[in-house]
Amino acid sequence: MKPYVHWDIPNEVKVIENPSGGIGLKLPHWVENKDDVLTSVVFETEAEESLRRFVRYDKLSPLLYPSKDSMSFVAAKQTLIEILSQDPRSSHRGLSKNQRGSVSSSSSKGNKEKGSDKDIYRLSFGKLVIDFLVTENGAVVKKIIEAPKEGATTN
Repeated sequence: MKPYVHWDIPNEVKVIENPSGGIGLKLPHWVENKDDVLTSVVFETEAEESLRRFVRYDKLSPLLYPSKDSMSFVAAKQTLIEILSQDPRSSHRGLSKNQRGSVSSSSSKGNKEKGSDKDIYRLSFGKLVIDFLVTENGAVVKKIIEAPKEGATTN
């Protein structure tokens, strides 16, 4: 989640009546655009095992996914799939790499490498950091690590 900025609110939002007699919102095209939704989200084996371990050791708890709930791992994984399928990368038009709706440079050239660091996008998820790559087929979760403690330095 990013901080609230007043100019992020689309001024083109209109309240409309829908055919069933209820009311709804008419959103601008850039909000309704589904061209940048990722069709697939897969986890590399190591990333999935890391998520399973973090749930087992209550790294997302007490607020989310406690280990005592047998469905916590499934729920956490499904949440990540839903978040990543919406392509949470920036949609800023000035970006040349890793812009929302694009594919990572190493995957777009048919390169079978794991993707360079510049192709990896990071997403905070509770106390975890999710590293993922976007390919022509969708998102690939490469790694899940524990977020560094506040004040800790990382290399």
